[in-house]
Amino acid sequence: MRIFIASAKLDDIRWAHSHGLVDGVLTTPSLLTAQVHPAGANDLLADICRVATFPVAVTVGAVNANDIYRDAREIAKLSDTVIVQIPFVEDVVKFDRRVLTVNFSGEQFLTRESQPLAIDYYIKWRISNASQFYQSTGGDEQRASGLVGDKIQDGIKNAVARRTLKDIVTSDRQAVTGEFMADAGKSMDAMGIVLVDVRLQRIDLQEEVAASVYESMKRTFEGIARTERGEGEKEKNIVMAEADRKRTELVAKALADAQRIRGEGEASAAAIYAQAYNRNPEFYSFYRSLQAYRNSLGREGDVLVISPDSDFFRYLKNPSPRR
Repeated sequence: MRIFIASAKLDDIRWAHSHGLVDGVLTTPSLLTAQVHPAGANDLLADICRVATFPVAVTVGAVNANDIYRDAREIAKLSDTVIVQIPFVEDVVKFDRRVLTVNFSGEQFLTRESQPLAIDYYIKWRISNASQFYQSTGGDEQRASGLVGDKIQDGIKNAVARRTLKDIVTSDRQAVTGEFMADAGKSMDAMGIVLVDVRLQRIDLQEEVAASVYESMKRTFEGIARTERGEGEKEKNIVMAEADRKRTELVAKALADAQRIRGEGEASAAAIYAQAYNRNPEFYSFYRSLQAYRNSLGREGDVLVISPDSDFFRYLKNPSPRR
């Protein structure tokens, strides 16, 4: 590795050389003109070559080919240790790598029924390969924008021409641009351009056409609404039928349980009555007669037709137990 001092100051060069810190000097026209020298920058360069016993690398300051080679030859005559540096290229072209946007307003297209549409859209693109871009467009961004715009316009034209007016209005706009994005992107790649995005912003219809389209859309959505309502009514009937079925099952099960419990209760009551009768038949007969009296007598409007000799009045006539 060799170390060069980048300077045009004679004192700095002498000091670095005397201490053995550097292997050479590197200087440029800007460094030379920054130093005050009585005879100018060329004589200062000559003094640097006389002071330095090591290589002196000098960059030529001219900008066109003839001046570059002329100045290089003159500098080379100053010393055998001079290394002349000349520019590798004569001209430098700069390209913007940022995403560029092109807007289009009111572009006219025809649908499948030959109905006119005015569409606003924009295109976003950027340079991906500077060499291909320069060869294809000469480095002119305006020309590149025109080529990209023509390609996209053809894509939109074909996509719109394959659709009816109703399809254009009701469909997703990305579906329209998606049809030609891939092919357009390949064409742009050959030009050193990346197609970033194409977006339809606005679609305008003629007034009479718009009225018919909106009326057609209204009928379409009304049909969709009727269908949805019909489906909802169907689901409602299914839910109600299921609820009625479950209610019937629950009621039937409850009635069955009630009958079973009632039957069990009556069986238990009959067993209790039987036990009471077996313990004291006379008291049981008396108690049952009192229940019959309470349930049969003393109600307003009741009429009871019975023989006086009936056992029904036995305890009313004689409460004493039978012997």
